[in-house]
Amino acid sequence: MIAPITLGPAFPHLELGENPMLESARRTLEINGRTQPYQMQLFFPSISTLAGLPATAFLAGFSRDGLPVALQAIGPYLEDRTPLCFAGLLARELDGIRTPPRFADCAESARQ
Repeated sequence: MIAPITLGPAFPHLELGENPMLESARRTLEINGRTQPYQMQLFFPSISTLAGLPATAFLAGFSRDGLPVALQAIGPYLEDRTPLCFAGLLARELDGIRTPPRFADCAESARQ
């Protein structure tokens, strides 16, 4: 099964202070112009986790702002290699993993 992995594209990294659990519970994200609790990010990953099914996240494309957007392949019970294989075959069909346009310079410097 193919499902979203998060509510939207990647979002800016935020440092947590002295009480990360409390701060995480208070944090919000803007998704499609609406404020959502940060904890809602757990909704889509919980589909496979609560059912005990293996899942593999893979790059599906980029947002209009050039941020990565991912999906997850959820496999049958005890078939951990199935979603991994699917993601690998999909990456091969889509010419591998691409660097987000906004980070092309960083990726090039890392290769040197």
